[in-house]
Amino acid sequence: MDYQITLKQKASQPVLSVRKITSISKLPEEIGKAYGMIAMYMQEMGEQPKEAPFTAYYNMDMDNLDVEMGFPVSKSITGRGEIKAGEIPEGKYVEGMYKGPYSGISSAYDAMSAW
Repeated sequence: MDYQITLKQKASQPVLSVRKITSISKLPEEIGKAYGMIAMYMQEMGEQPKEAPFTAYYNMDMDNLDVEMGFPVSKSITGRGEIKAGEIPEGKYVEGMYKGPYSGISSAYDAMSAW
């Protein structure tokens, strides 16, 4: 599959997110839970996501992945429970979009790494 990978300069971005330690085998389930929990909370708060959801990886230990899953939002919103308010700092970011089952996402990561 051909991916459009771009380098972008972005302003700081408020987010609502959940950070977890999990294994690669449980990651799809954890992503689904986190996105669902945050989406429900945003609906309760009368908010909409500003952009597509994200997953940030803080290590690549497949047995103990440290991942943050969340949604960019239009303004800083107070978190609740596992849902934390945060910010993606201003800076340069490599960006690409993958659509499909999680089992096929490695090709998108390979394209980003090769870029």
